[in-house]
Amino acid sequence: MLDQDLLHQRQQRRPSPGNRGLADAEQLGRRLLAEFIRELIVAGTNEALAAVRVRGLNGGRPSTITPELIRAARDMLPNPDTSIESIAKLLGVSAGTLYNHIPYLRELRTSRGFVHVQRQHLSVRFSSG
Repeated sequence: MLDQDLLHQRQQRRPSPGNRGLADAEQLGRRLLAEFIRELIVAGTNEALAAVRVRGLNGGRPSTITPELIRAARDMLPNPDTSIESIAKLLGVSAGTLYNHIPYLRELRTSRGFVHVQRQHLSVRFSSG
């Protein structure tokens, strides 16, 4: 008897051709509500991030490299005997950090000529000889 009651309840909940439109409308309503809630969450998150930026803070992990470390790395770069990995290890950062913070680093290491790095600017002059 209990199994017949459960079966009867399931059949009543199952959408039939007569109440199919009602089930579709309910599903659409749920989707619209979920989308609206998501938009509220995104808007609140963006407002909070903007407020943090106004205070001068930035999200994410703090940078491990300082301008002094970048200058020290640039001073070591012209020496062809030192590798990027050894410079990074000496300075206590990863090689990827150096590549991220010194934009012309790949060109410096792949050039075969003399490299002159200007300290004031991020420009590089190549001369063969």
